[in-house]
Formats: sequence, C-alpha cells, structure tokens
Amino acid sequence: MLATLTPNVGGELIVGERTSVCLSAFATNKALGKEVEVIGFIPEWRYWFNGRALIRQYIGLAALGTHYDITWKDDMYQGDALGAGISFGHVWRVGRRIAIECYASCGAVYFNHKHYNIHDNFDEYEQFGDDQNKRTGLKIMPTKIGVSFTYIIK
Repeated sequence: MLATLTPNVGGELIVGERTSVCLSAFATNKALGKEVEVIGFIPEWRYWFNGRALIRQYIGLAALGTHYDITWKDDMYQGDALGAGISFGHVWRVGRRIAIECYASCGAVYFNHKHYNIHDNFDEYEQFGDDQNKRTGLKIMPTKIGVSFTYIIK
C-alpha cells in the first residue's frame, strides 16, 4: 500500500497457542496521483509454525473484498472484486514490542465491473443500457505482497 500511497491500517489478535486472526483495511482516492478510487479489506487466519503466534514463519488463509473506480489511460473500470487464497510470511522481532514482517498472498480473485473507454458516448449507455460493458471473470493472482513494521500492544 505504501508503494501506491494508499492509506491502510491493520490489527492482529492471538486466538490460540499457534493461531491468530488479522484484519487490514485500505482506501484511497488518488493512488500515485491517478484517478483511482479503491476501498477494501483483507481478513486473514494464520497458523504459526514456531509454537507461538507473532514469531517466525506462518501460513494463512486470506480473503479480499474491494470496490474500485479506476481510470487508467483511456480505460475506466468500475466494480467489485472478491478473492481468497493462501498467505505466507515471516516475522523478525527487533525489540520487545517492535517487529518487521514480510508477507505474500496468492489466490483466486473474482471480479465484476463495467469497462468504459473515455472516448465513448455515455448518452448511448443511458439510452440503450450498458450490459455490453459488463465484465466478469476469475483470475489467479497475487493478492497481497509487502513489508510491515509492527508495534505489539500487550
């Protein structure tokens, strides 16, 4: 999110000896100065291999939900996406309450959006309906890649 200057916040809660759940949310209306409006969330369940949560490696199940309105070059996309996949990560403790986490997630993402060209005649869409511009699909893709700096509240 930092690479696209998208504000985000997340939290993680230990729910078992080796498990935790976390939720991240993000939103922007001008990513990298482009016409990009995105709002979404990523819930995740994690299993920690070390025997303690928030230490070393984990594997997880993550989901993704987002709504977007993007103008990219001559194309406009307005729609929603839902996805689910597997996540992997590693956490390095650099202090009693400070940690650095590297993570990646890949999964199947279903999208449903309207695709327009900025040179289209939008009056025709209102007159004849815009069903020809609807696109749906399923893609296998990365859903989350990053590095986080974490403060642990006890």
